[in-house]
Amino acid sequence: MWTPAYPVFVAVPVDSDYYYDGGWHAEPLPYVEEGEIVVPSAEEPAPEYFSVQSKGERELVVITRGYDLDWWQAKRVEDLISKQIIESILAGGEAGDESRIVFDKKKQRLIITATPDDIMRIRTIVDDDRAYKLITKENLGGLAVDAVPLVDLRFVENDPGAALRIAADNYSAGDEILRSSEVSPSGREWWFNDRIGTMTVKDSVQNLDTLYEFLETSPYFR
Repeated sequence: MWTPAYPVFVAVPVDSDYYYDGGWHAEPLPYVEEGEIVVPSAEEPAPEYFSVQSKGERELVVITRGYDLDWWQAKRVEDLISKQIIESILAGGEAGDESRIVFDKKKQRLIITATPDDIMRIRTIVDDDRAYKLITKENLGGLAVDAVPLVDLRFVENDPGAALRIAADNYSAGDEILRSSEVSPSGREWWFNDRIGTMTVKDSVQNLDTLYEFLETSPYFR
């Protein structure tokens, strides 16, 4: 769970440099030109296409994915870097020191090395205007916020139809869990991103923890 204490924003000078890799550079980085790299923390098993595993059964892996951005998405990435939000997500993730981002401002390309879950979190914030506006708010009224993956990124990539149907089912169940919670703080909200398969939630830490526990036993990865 990513629950930064607000305000957390520390401005990162951009100047005239165009390439970000934990810091801004004037010259392109060789890493930006590399293709996709899969870096498993343990040997990744061959995918099974006959059953769907729960999130708790998945094996932790670190993967690399690259995304070409439109103008608005690139501007959001630049802002998220300046406010240290992407770095905060990666620092709080399961990949540890293996996680990183490379952002080429000229080519409008973002490369992320992280767990599938953290890649989905970042993609949601960059792609979803409502999630971006919520995540970049400095005052959340004491609540926590997260873009919660409802299925594994590789499941969405390999079989988007089936994966997004399961994500929708998981969202419906998660929606019921949050609606029936005993703790109902003012200002909480949540919604489903049916293109990526995530659920952006602004709620109490207690309710988010309950949602995470539910997802550990829900269909997640094929």
